[in-house]
Amino acid sequence: MSRSCEPASRQRIRAFRAGVQVLILAEGELPNPGYEVDIRPDPRRIFPTQFDLLRCPGIGFFPAVVTPYRHIETVRFPEGQEQITVHHADGADQVSIEECGDDLNLYREAVQGGADRVVPDEVAEAVGFFPRR
Repeated sequence: MSRSCEPASRQRIRAFRAGVQVLILAEGELPNPGYEVDIRPDPRRIFPTQFDLLRCPGIGFFPAVVTPYRHIETVRFPEGQEQITVHHADGADQVSIEECGDDLNLYREAVQGGADRVVPDEVAEAVGFFPRR
């Protein structure tokens, strides 16, 4: 059974670049603790891709208690773009993409690899390694 998601409200959205990866951080409130937050590519064929901030209801009964959330998700986004568009319950934000600071060094290394990472000459890098032809 598919859950129908709807745009989520937000208090703040930030974005941080690590190469072609962009970390999107969204913060806001949910009407109850039974929702999950998700960031998905907007289905419209627009370049560069835009994203939707969604809240998806869980199954069951939950107390009507406003619940704060912080959701972090990594998306592929072309280098050279200075802003990323995120649609939400109140419209859309053009979020300036910041460079990862020192506090995100571990994240940057996880998605880009560290300076000491060794890639053998006989392979090309992709989502893993495969032999060059």
